[in-house]
Amino acid sequence: MLAQLYMTAIIAGIARAVLNNARRLLLGRTRTFYCANAERPADDPLLQQVLGELATYAFAAEAAVLAAAEALDAVAAARDNGRDDEDLAHEAAFAATRARLVVDELAIRRRGSPPAPRRSRENWRPTGS
Repeated sequence: MLAQLYMTAIIAGIARAVLNNARRLLLGRTRTFYCANAERPADDPLLQQVLGELATYAFAAEAAVLAAAEALDAVAAARDNGRDDEDLAHEAAFAATRARLVVDELAIRRRGSPPAPRRSRENWRPTGS
């Protein structure tokens, strides 16, 4: 149970690192595509949407891990007080499993680089000519 949560926490940490790297990359860019919706990449609403999705996934992964860790802490506290609560242990195991399922699903959704945002005719505008 603890080893499973440990691996899940590592994956959640990777999701946070991906978000931080994407944010740094987006803020560091000065040039954009010819059909972009903004002069700077950081101002492009489509790129902001992708960054927002990454932030949401990282937050959800961290929240799931923290909830499972709290459940495991409750089991440890009960055992420290001489109480071996089987129901509490089962709930902690379920919490760790739920966290693993959530984090794995999020990792599968965001594996690799995100797909290029779709541009509709309404938000496309030519530049330069």
